[in-house]
Amino acid sequence: MSDPRERAEHDTVVTEVARLRLSFPNESNSKWRTFTNGSDQTMGIRSGSQRIYPDIVVLDENNAIQRIGEVETASSINETEAMRWKTYSETCGGNFYLYVPRESIEDASSLLRQKDVRYSDLNAYSFVNGEVLFE
Repeated sequence: MSDPRERAEHDTVVTEVARLRLSFPNESNSKWRTFTNGSDQTMGIRSGSQRIYPDIVVLDENNAIQRIGEVETASSINETEAMRWKTYSETCGGNFYLYVPRESIEDASSLLRQKDVRYSDLNAYSFVNGEVLFE
């Protein structure tokens, strides 16, 4: 992502998803933990012989992956990213959460179907007065 404004929006949404939507530990899962990967990649996961860095990784007390969250911007919703979504989904048994701009929800939904990506939730976000809103 080369546009600094787009990168800033992406990172803001990642922070808000981790804080509001995929926030662990919590009352129901007190031993799970949420990690975010921004410019400092804190929690990589193994995919074949590679280490990959989804935007959000949730681990349980045994360090097993329980959830993966990915945030896209309008310019990053494409077939290449959809193949990464498939890898993320396969890595976490379908407990994959995708967040896209409201105006891109149909494109993302279409790519999820085309690439046969299992997912737990597809969410739209928008910015209103500088605040992230989830729909």
